[in-house]
Amino acid sequence: MPFTVRDFPSLIRALERAPEWKAELRRLLLTEELLHLPELVREIARHVAELGAAQLRTQEHLARLGEAQIRTEERLARLGEAQIRTEERLARLEEAQLRTQEHLARLGEAQIRTEERLARLEEAQIRTEERLARLEEAVEELVRTQTRMARQLEAMQRTQDRFAQVVGATAEARMRPVVRAWLESRGLRILDPILAWSLNGLTELDGVTRAQGPGGVVWVLVSAKARVTPGDVSDLASTLRRPEVQGRLQAEGICGETWPVVFGLTAERRVLEEARQRGVGLLIEGEGEVVPPQPLVL
Repeated sequence: MPFTVRDFPSLIRALERAPEWKAELRRLLLTEELLHLPELVREIARHVAELGAAQLRTQEHLARLGEAQIRTEERLARLGEAQIRTEERLARLEEAQLRTQEHLARLGEAQIRTEERLARLEEAQIRTEERLARLEEAVEELVRTQTRMARQLEAMQRTQDRFAQVVGATAEARMRPVVRAWLESRGLRILDPILAWSLNGLTELDGVTRAQGPGGVVWVLVSAKARVTPGDVSDLASTLRRPEVQGRLQAEGICGETWPVVFGLTAERRVLEEARQRGVGLLIEGEGEVVPPQPLVL
């Protein structure tokens, strides 16, 4: 019997009561592709879910990349600023380098001039050393000559000393009779021999004596010279007026009226005025009293 439309509801109810018929009917009615369509849909849904999750991860990654991009741009901005500062610093360094090179060039020129000057100084040093060598030879010769002259001067000094001693002794020996005769001509009587006195390094007197006169005792202090100069007169006057010399004379018992006298075998013309001004008596051999002494009270 043929299948009609009125039989379709009965078929549906029968399929609902027998699921295995539904599956068999589906296998007969549907193609292989349609049969696998639910599984394919589930697979697609699973892939879509995975793609959605991947999309979320991608969006999160893109967000992080955006933030990293912002940080990168900020860092690049800072790097740009640092690059600008670096370039400015490099420009200053290049200017400093140029100035340094110019300075080094000037130093090099100065060094060359210094070396040239040193070369000239070395040449001058060589000439100086040669000159010093000649001077050393001249000095050595001068020293030898000076040594010979010193020996000659020592010999001359010894000769002069011996001569002075001889002359001094002669003047002192010839002074005594002249002083004795001079005092006697003044009516004085000599109480002591005329002797040389040394006052402990303060001074030396060639003749010292006492004489008794109408007015009492007079001390006579004599300096004997072969040739009397104004300096001899002033030396005796200044020495006898020194407090320490007067103190020593008094300690030796010389006190009261004292006559300073210079005796000489001869004398310079200027001695007369110096003796008058100083109050020092002047006796010259063969002339006697030339200038009378002015009493010095100790």
